[in-house]
Amino acid sequence: MNSLFSIFFGWSKASKCKTAIKRLQCRLKLLKNKHKLIIRQSREDILRLLENGQNQRAFGRAEKLYEDKGRVDVYELLDNFCEFIMINLTYIWQSKDFRNDINEAASSLIYASARCGGDLPELLKLRKLFGDVYGNKFEIAAVELLPGNLVSPPLIKKLSAKSISDDVKFRLMKEIAKENGYAFYYDDSRHCGKSYLLNNTREISPEELRFLEMEDDFQENHASSPESCTGETNPSKNKNLQRSTTLPPPQKQKETPTDQFTRSVSLQSHQRHSTSNTSSSSPCSHVHPKLPEYDDLEARFVAIKRQHSRSSTSSSSPCSHIHPKLPEYYVLEAKFVAIKREHSRSGSSHS
Repeated sequence: MNSLFSIFFGWSKASKCKTAIKRLQCRLKLLKNKHKLIIRQSREDILRLLENGQNQRAFGRAEKLYEDKGRVDVYELLDNFCEFIMINLTYIWQSKDFRNDINEAASSLIYASARCGGDLPELLKLRKLFGDVYGNKFEIAAVELLPGNLVSPPLIKKLSAKSISDDVKFRLMKEIAKENGYAFYYDDSRHCGKSYLLNNTREISPEELRFLEMEDDFQENHASSPESCTGETNPSKNKNLQRSTTLPPPQKQKETPTDQFTRSVSLQSHQRHSTSNTSSSSPCSHVHPKLPEYDDLEARFVAIKRQHSRSSTSSSSPCSHIHPKLPEYYVLEAKFVAIKREHSRSGSSHS
């Protein structure tokens, strides 16, 4: 009679265990689909933020994405353990032999009940049923990870992760960029976490990397200069992680003949003025150091005027010997008048 009661009691618990596992599998399926949709949307959001140069926000989203991926992995492991228990359910409730694979599956479900019981209430029912079958010590050893427990190490790692490193976040962002045809680079040797997003999947050359770092250093120094303390801020520069960028080709501006003439005259007069200041003892420091000498300007202007008059007289002939870079006469005349006035003013103030 006692044996029949024990058999009936055992099968009753087996039926409850089977029902709880089926419900748990249905809930796991729903949660996995939900988190997979969240992961897909998060990856699209991160890519959009990287394309818009908002790397700081993408960096924060990467941590949430990693947590959602870890949660899906946990659900996959629990689903596998439930399937294993369902296959061996008859053996568990009829045999007294406690195999290691069954021990691992039961211990892992009990361990997860203390961490995921809020989202998966069926785990609490299974924990109570396994505790009635294998004893209270088995239940405590699995929950508190006491010596001798056989809880799955991957499950422990997934459920024990509190935070992730910045390197993992950058690798996740790089993976998302690569899947969508971008080349994402981050410099882990610098504590500021430099990152760049290029429009193709080619590797970044050392010259391009140095160009990007020099450009970012210039922007950081400009942002910390006194001119940036006027209250006007540029949102594109206020990023701890650098904005996405493409490498612009180096451009060299062409210097006009007028600029060459002005630069040469200013340079010569500045050199002559600096040498005269070192040799003279007069404390006249109010004269502008880059002001050209009047005699030099007059001589150069007369020479250019003569050359311009010669070219104007021969302009009617179809000769093409006129230099194409010769500056216009009215431009030089205007510059000469302005410099002459400035020279006269400085001379009157000096006297």
